[in-house]
Amino acid sequence: MHPDEIRLFDHMIDRFALVQLPVLPLPGRGTWFSRAIANHYCDEFAETNWVLAQL
Repeated sequence: MHPDEIRLFDHMIDRFALVQLPVLPLPGRGTWFSRAIANHYCDEFAETNWVLAQL
């Protein structure tokens, strides 16, 4: 989570019916476990978007 995310939601929630922030698949940093989770997410994100782009 970005530190300004809550502030952005707070600013926009009264103005719009839906507030959605983009999700960025970033390669992992830190322990081997956090890198494994983040890198797995990157793979899943790329695969899903590839499949959806083919529709």
